[in-house]
Amino acid sequence: MEIEESELEEYKLWLRKYGRSKDTAEQYAVNVRRAYAVGGPLERLVDTELSPKYLRLIKASVKAWAEFHHDDDLVAEIKRVKLPTAIRRKESVPLTEKEWRNLAQEIDEADYIPEPMRGELGMLVCRGFRRGDVLRLKRKEVTTALRKGVLDYEGKGRKRLVFTVAPSWRKYLELFADFDKWDRVEDLICPAASERTRRDSAGKAVSRALEKCGSSIGLDSEDVHPHLLRKTYATLYYAKCLDPAKLQAHMQWADITTAMGYVNAGTREELDAIADSLFQ
Repeated sequence: MEIEESELEEYKLWLRKYGRSKDTAEQYAVNVRRAYAVGGPLERLVDTELSPKYLRLIKASVKAWAEFHHDDDLVAEIKRVKLPTAIRRKESVPLTEKEWRNLAQEIDEADYIPEPMRGELGMLVCRGFRRGDVLRLKRKEVTTALRKGVLDYEGKGRKRLVFTVAPSWRKYLELFADFDKWDRVEDLICPAASERTRRDSAGKAVSRALEKCGSSIGLDSEDVHPHLLRKTYATLYYAKCLDPAKLQAHMQWADITTAMGYVNAGTREELDAIADSLFQ
């Protein structure tokens, strides 16, 4: 079953009306379209090939769709679907400090990526920013950050984030500011894409460019993705501060549970080392 694009556009407007961001509305619409393309919401929610975390996103998307249509029976059915525990199927192993430094150097020196892409990737590797957050940065936010030394912007989930501009990544803001006639960084990454597809196209372009940089220094391109840079940065920062509260504040996570994941990873390594010592 295919859903008319006009109906999805109405759905996105309805989501925006009740406080969802533009990105969330787009993401929900994509998930609804995919769900009905493979048989409907319930079939999609019991697909064992999908990750637990992604299933939760699908559930939120199709539940909102049912509410949009005032379909109380479908809402009730969706609520009854029990999802597996929300854990990652495959744990992403962060880069070593040497790999991280080599990748940062490659990004700075690579002659096969355009300057705006260098700025995007540099922000990711040197401060652990989210890919989408950098793509959404407005020109005014960038120029104000350079003038005041503080980057203030609306991040994922419409959360206001404020970061002190550090020398390690100020140069990437300066790189963006050197260009004229753009509203958001995504406009610099994919200027030829339509407004409707630009953010998605820019996100994919960032992933491809990062894979190419990773391959150039001998990393497995399949394992190098934007979130890996964020995880690596947070891991290296925690190794220096050894304080989950400081890590939470530095990354500006809403919940300390996220920071505790890095503590648990370190504890697991310690426990494994103890186990290994039993056989020495």
